[in-house]
Amino acid sequence: MRHNSVFMRIVRLSSLLLGLAAVPVAASGPDLPPPVPVSCPVATAPTEAVSAVEVEPGLPQGDAIGPEPELDAPRDPVAAAAVSLSIGSPDAGLLVNPVAMPEGPFWTIRNPVETYGTQETIDYLRIAIESVQRQFPDSPRLVVGDISRRDGGRLNRHKSHQSGRDVDLGLFHAAGELDDFRAATPRTLDVPRTWALVKTLVTETDVERIFLDRTLIRALLAHAREKGEDPDWLDELVGRHRNGQDAILQHERRHQNHLHVRFWNPVAQDCARLNHAQLVAQGVLPPPSIRHRIRGGETLSTIARRYGVSATAIKRANGMRSSFLRAGRSLNIPMRRVPVMAEPLVIPPRLVPRAEAAAPTAPAALDAVAPEPSR
Repeated sequence: MRHNSVFMRIVRLSSLLLGLAAVPVAASGPDLPPPVPVSCPVATAPTEAVSAVEVEPGLPQGDAIGPEPELDAPRDPVAAAAVSLSIGSPDAGLLVNPVAMPEGPFWTIRNPVETYGTQETIDYLRIAIESVQRQFPDSPRLVVGDISRRDGGRLNRHKSHQSGRDVDLGLFHAAGELDDFRAATPRTLDVPRTWALVKTLVTETDVERIFLDRTLIRALLAHAREKGEDPDWLDELVGRHRNGQDAILQHERRHQNHLHVRFWNPVAQDCARLNHAQLVAQGVLPPPSIRHRIRGGETLSTIARRYGVSATAIKRANGMRSSFLRAGRSLNIPMRRVPVMAEPLVIPPRLVPRAEAAAPTAPAALDAVAPEPSR
């Protein structure tokens, strides 16, 4: 099902990289730290002109696909620019050169202090939300919730949202516009608009995961079948043929009032791999850290030796005044050298339907909705 051609992926990635490299996307301002210059190699973009597709004024144009580039096109270094970096993982990461989610006519920002992401994440959000407006004019504004802090890292109650790639998005409700998240049921959910949002995220952005309560997933899939969506594509979306493993649309508890969307960031993640060590050496970034769960009988000295760091560094990282440890508690272990990514990021092709189903398909059992991931 993942059948986008290689050259389409290269064209999209090339244009995105070149656009990011040419403009300081994370310019400093009253709410943003000074931009950090980084250098990233990019693939040479096609030289022939590409005609743009006409779209409604004020809304972003989609990817324009031009002639197929050479697969062995030379890679040229570009001048340093303030490219967003997504460092580490969603559960243990940092954000460099953040971009604030801007105000817009089609969405409401829940908490501006916690809506910083990479340029790619912000662009993907705008693509998805504005696509719903094109399909359903005069739609109510969508609530944009937490993304990340300006510098990433732990975000209050969240385990993830640490590297600028996770976003909490409100749902469309049959009752109309809301100014905050509200739990939905299949009867109170605006299913057509919410499905349009999910489908756009899957087919027009580099989405990695979408977490939602299974009762709402069932409602969305039933609506999609009635619309005549490709049933094989829907099965692939929820991982029915792989027991839910690696499914994009997955069940998650306590997600009846919002979508938790996680994006791949081909530029921000790969540029982070290339620049992380240098930024740590320059003191721009702190050394990475990991979490260690204390076991019975462990001492601060044995833990320090295990990870090759000093006991003093562990105490400083955890604000400890003594060396007393309690089993079951967790420690932040500052690490001197932890590779962010050893190899270039490989992103799966976007999951796009082969074709629209010829006729509505009778609802099938939904027991194969992806099981709740351990997160």
